Amino acid sequence: MAEPVAFASDDWFRTAQEKLQTDEVFKEASADWEGCVRCIIDCEDEEALKDYSTDYGIKGFVGMLGMLPKEERLKYKGTGLDKLAGKLGYSLDDEPGTFDVAAAAKKATELTIDDFKDCIVYASWWSDRGTLKEMAPLPPDKYEDAPFALWGKYSAWKQLCTGEQTAIQLIMGGKMKLEGNLKYIMKHMAAMNQLAEVYKSIPLK
Repeated sequence: MAEPVAFASDDWFRTAQEKLQTDEVFKEASADWEGCVRCIIDCEDEEALKDYSTDYGIKGFVGMLGMLPKEERLKYKGTGLDKLAGKLGYSLDDEPGTFDVAAAAKKATELTIDDFKDCIVYASWWSDRGTLKEMAPLPPDKYEDAPFALWGKYSAWKQLCTGEQTAIQLIMGGKMKLEGNLKYIMKHMAAMNQLAEVYKSIPLK
Protein backbone atom coordinates (compact mmCIF):
# COMPACT_ATOMS: atom_id res chain seq x y z
CA MET A 1 0.00 0.00 0.00
CA ALA A 2 1.19 3.51 -0.82
CA GLU A 3 2.62 5.68 1.93
CA PRO A 4 0.08 8.16 3.40
CA VAL A 5 0.54 11.78 2.35
CA ALA A 6 -0.68 15.11 3.68
CA PHE A 7 -3.82 16.37 1.98
CA ALA A 8 -3.25 19.01 -0.73
CA SER A 9 0.52 18.66 -0.30
CA ASP A 10 2.97 18.45 -3.18
CA ASP A 11 3.08 14.67 -2.65
CA TRP A 12 -0.72 14.51 -2.81
CA PHE A 13 -0.92 16.50 -6.05
CA ARG A 14 1.82 14.46 -7.72
CA THR A 15 0.24 11.17 -6.66
CA ALA A 16 -3.16 12.31 -7.95
CA GLN A 17 -1.64 13.45 -11.25
CA GLU A 18 0.05 10.09 -11.77
CA LYS A 19 -3.08 8.12 -10.93
CA LEU A 20 -5.35 10.23 -13.17
CA GLN A 21 -2.91 9.92 -16.07
CA THR A 22 -2.83 6.12 -15.82
CA ASP A 23 -6.29 5.12 -14.54
CA GLU A 24 -8.02 3.51 -17.53
CA VAL A 25 -11.45 3.62 -15.86
CA PHE A 26 -11.09 7.37 -15.31
CA LYS A 27 -9.96 7.88 -18.91
CA GLU A 28 -13.05 6.08 -20.17
CA ALA A 29 -15.42 7.81 -17.74
CA SER A 30 -14.09 11.26 -18.68
CA ALA A 31 -13.98 10.60 -22.43
CA ASP A 32 -16.63 13.25 -23.15
CA TRP A 33 -15.70 15.70 -20.37
CA GLU A 34 -14.35 19.11 -21.40
CA GLY A 35 -13.46 22.13 -19.27
CA CYS A 36 -11.43 23.24 -16.29
CA VAL A 37 -12.73 23.13 -12.73
CA ARG A 38 -11.20 25.89 -10.61
CA CYS A 39 -10.99 24.49 -7.08
CA ILE A 40 -11.17 26.95 -4.19
CA ILE A 41 -10.07 25.55 -0.81
CA ASP A 42 -11.01 27.78 2.15
CA CYS A 43 -8.50 27.00 4.89
CA GLU A 44 -10.23 29.07 7.60
CA ASP A 45 -11.26 25.76 9.09
CA GLU A 46 -10.49 23.76 12.22
CA GLU A 47 -9.36 20.77 10.14
CA ALA A 48 -6.74 22.92 8.41
CA LEU A 49 -5.59 24.24 11.78
CA LYS A 50 -5.14 20.66 12.96
CA ASP A 51 -3.22 19.55 9.86
CA TYR A 52 -1.02 22.64 9.61
CA SER A 53 -0.02 22.26 13.25
CA THR A 54 1.92 19.09 12.36
CA ASP A 55 5.36 18.81 10.78
CA TYR A 56 4.01 16.79 7.84
CA GLY A 57 1.18 19.28 7.29
CA ILE A 58 3.58 22.23 7.30
CA LYS A 59 6.01 20.44 4.98
CA GLY A 60 3.15 19.62 2.61
CA PHE A 61 1.78 23.17 2.69
CA VAL A 62 5.16 24.69 1.78
CA GLY A 63 5.83 21.90 -0.73
CA MET A 64 2.53 22.68 -2.43
CA LEU A 65 3.56 26.35 -2.75
CA GLY A 66 6.88 25.17 -4.15
CA MET A 67 5.06 23.58 -7.08
CA LEU A 68 4.30 27.10 -8.28
CA PRO A 69 6.95 29.06 -10.18
CA LYS A 70 8.16 31.94 -8.02
CA GLU A 71 6.37 34.59 -10.09
CA GLU A 72 3.08 32.75 -9.59
CA ARG A 73 3.75 32.05 -5.91
CA LEU A 74 4.31 35.77 -5.30
CA LYS A 75 0.78 36.50 -6.50
CA TYR A 76 -0.33 35.31 -3.06
CA LYS A 77 1.53 38.28 -1.50
CA GLY A 78 -0.70 40.18 0.92
CA THR A 79 -3.31 37.41 1.08
CA GLY A 80 -4.34 35.34 4.07
CA LEU A 81 -2.16 32.51 2.78
CA ASP A 82 0.89 34.80 2.76
CA LYS A 83 0.14 35.86 6.34
CA LEU A 84 -0.22 32.24 7.49
CA ALA A 85 3.07 31.31 5.81
CA GLY A 86 4.71 34.24 7.60
CA LYS A 87 3.44 32.96 10.94
CA LEU A 88 5.29 29.73 10.20
CA GLY A 89 8.46 31.61 9.28
CA TYR A 90 8.16 31.10 5.52
CA SER A 91 8.41 33.90 2.97
CA LEU A 92 6.96 33.45 -0.50
CA ASP A 93 10.23 34.87 -1.83
CA ASP A 94 12.13 31.88 -0.45
CA GLU A 95 12.64 28.58 -2.21
CA PRO A 96 10.81 25.85 -0.24
CA GLY A 97 13.91 23.64 -0.10
CA THR A 98 15.54 26.11 2.29
CA PHE A 99 12.63 26.02 4.75
CA ASP A 100 13.22 24.78 8.31
CA VAL A 101 10.21 22.55 9.03
CA ALA A 102 11.32 21.74 12.60
CA ALA A 103 11.47 25.44 13.53
CA ALA A 104 8.10 26.05 11.89
CA ALA A 105 6.53 23.15 13.81
CA LYS A 106 7.43 24.89 17.07
CA LYS A 107 5.76 28.09 15.86
CA ALA A 108 2.72 26.12 14.69
CA THR A 109 1.84 25.17 18.27
CA GLU A 110 0.78 28.79 18.78
CA LEU A 111 -1.47 28.99 15.72
CA THR A 112 -5.16 29.74 16.21
CA ILE A 113 -8.06 29.72 13.77
CA ASP A 114 -7.66 33.50 13.48
CA ASP A 115 -4.32 32.92 11.75
CA PHE A 116 -6.21 31.16 8.94
CA LYS A 117 -8.52 34.10 8.18
CA ASP A 118 -8.95 34.59 4.43
CA CYS A 119 -6.42 31.83 3.71
CA ILE A 120 -7.48 30.42 0.34
CA VAL A 121 -5.66 27.83 -1.77
CA TYR A 122 -6.53 27.60 -5.48
CA ALA A 123 -6.06 24.51 -7.62
CA SER A 124 -7.18 23.07 -10.94
CA TRP A 125 -8.69 19.89 -12.28
CA TRP A 126 -8.79 19.95 -16.05
CA SER A 127 -9.46 16.90 -18.17
CA ASP A 128 -10.11 17.00 -21.89
CA ARG A 129 -11.80 13.96 -23.40
CA GLY A 130 -10.03 11.42 -21.27
CA THR A 131 -6.67 13.17 -21.07
CA LEU A 132 -5.59 14.97 -17.92
CA LYS A 133 -4.42 18.44 -18.95
CA GLU A 134 -3.76 19.80 -15.47
CA MET A 135 -4.28 19.13 -11.79
CA ALA A 136 -2.09 21.44 -9.76
CA PRO A 137 -1.96 24.39 -7.34
CA LEU A 138 -2.79 27.74 -8.96
CA PRO A 139 -1.98 31.38 -8.33
CA PRO A 140 -5.13 33.23 -7.19
CA ASP A 141 -5.78 34.98 -10.51
CA LYS A 142 -5.50 32.00 -12.87
CA TYR A 143 -8.55 30.55 -14.66
CA GLU A 144 -10.93 33.12 -13.20
CA ASP A 145 -13.05 32.56 -16.33
CA ALA A 146 -13.06 28.76 -15.99
CA PRO A 147 -16.42 27.18 -16.89
CA PHE A 148 -16.65 25.64 -13.42
CA ALA A 149 -15.58 26.76 -9.95
CA LEU A 150 -16.02 24.58 -6.87
CA TRP A 151 -15.65 26.20 -3.45
CA GLY A 152 -15.52 24.47 -0.10
CA LYS A 153 -13.93 24.54 3.31
CA TYR A 154 -10.75 22.51 3.77
CA SER A 155 -12.68 19.88 5.74
CA ALA A 156 -15.27 19.50 2.95
CA TRP A 157 -12.51 18.91 0.40
CA LYS A 158 -11.03 16.24 2.67
CA GLN A 159 -14.45 14.59 2.94
CA LEU A 160 -14.65 14.55 -0.86
CA CYS A 161 -11.13 13.19 -1.31
CA THR A 162 -11.49 10.46 1.31
CA GLY A 163 -14.85 9.35 -0.05
CA GLU A 164 -16.86 10.31 3.02
CA GLN A 165 -19.22 12.30 0.80
CA THR A 166 -19.62 12.85 -2.93
CA ALA A 167 -19.39 16.23 -4.61
CA ILE A 168 -23.16 16.23 -5.17
CA GLN A 169 -23.84 15.40 -1.51
CA LEU A 170 -21.54 18.22 -0.40
CA ILE A 171 -23.13 20.68 -2.84
CA MET A 172 -26.67 19.71 -1.91
CA GLY A 173 -25.74 19.85 1.78
CA GLY A 174 -24.40 23.38 1.43
CA LYS A 175 -20.81 22.40 2.28
CA MET A 176 -19.65 23.16 -1.25
CA LYS A 177 -20.74 25.70 -3.84
CA LEU A 178 -20.56 25.16 -7.57
CA GLU A 179 -20.44 27.93 -10.13
CA GLY A 180 -21.17 26.62 -13.59
CA ASN A 181 -23.55 24.26 -15.33
CA LEU A 182 -24.85 21.81 -12.73
CA LYS A 183 -26.78 19.96 -15.44
CA TYR A 184 -23.49 19.31 -17.25
CA ILE A 185 -22.00 17.95 -14.02
CA MET A 186 -25.00 15.68 -13.48
CA LYS A 187 -24.74 14.41 -17.06
CA HIS A 188 -21.09 13.53 -16.49
CA MET A 189 -21.39 11.94 -13.06
CA ALA A 190 -19.40 8.90 -14.21
CA ALA A 191 -16.35 11.13 -14.59
CA MET A 192 -16.98 12.86 -11.27
CA ASN A 193 -17.50 9.56 -9.45
CA GLN A 194 -14.34 7.99 -10.86
CA LEU A 195 -12.38 11.14 -10.05
CA ALA A 196 -13.53 10.73 -6.45
CA GLU A 197 -12.51 7.04 -6.54
CA VAL A 198 -8.99 8.01 -7.61
CA TYR A 199 -8.76 10.60 -4.84
CA LYS A 200 -10.09 8.09 -2.33
CA SER A 201 -7.31 5.66 -3.27
CA ILE A 202 -4.66 8.09 -1.98
CA PRO A 203 -4.15 7.41 1.75
CA LEU A 204 -3.96 10.53 3.90
CA LYS A 205 -2.02 11.13 7.11
